[in-house]
Amino acid sequence: MKIYRPKIYGGTYIWLLIILAIFIFNSYGNINKGLYLGALLSTAFLGFIWYVVFIFPRYSIIDKSLNLNNFLEKKTISIPSIRKIERNQTRGLYPFFNPYQKGLVVHFNIYDDVFINPNSEDTFLQEILKVNPTIEIIS
Repeated sequence: MKIYRPKIYGGTYIWLLIILAIFIFNSYGNINKGLYLGALLSTAFLGFIWYVVFIFPRYSIIDKSLNLNNFLEKKTISIPSIRKIERNQTRGLYPFFNPYQKGLVVHFNIYDDVFINPNSEDTFLQEILKVNPTIEIIS
């Protein structure tokens, strides 16, 4: 079993700073009034959302299946059903995060596809190609 973590780009941390700056700007009045608990809980909530979107996803290859583990869903893809993989693509659940999330689009079955961004794309692709060498890799 090989486990791959997501690739973390510098833009990920820029989004975190933007979220925190907006939060501080909006809650500055409440902090001056002494309402620290609300500011603390809001910061923790935004930090949790950032973690779930950018850091939490995991990808693993077990035998002949690719397991995708995100916070909201777990998906298993049969590697022999993968038709092609596109490199250097941007996609995601939250469109405004896309410029900072480049990765792979895995096309499987007839019409299905999924976006992943493993930390080591080359190693990931080598492991996938060991199981199914007929996969078309599009750069």
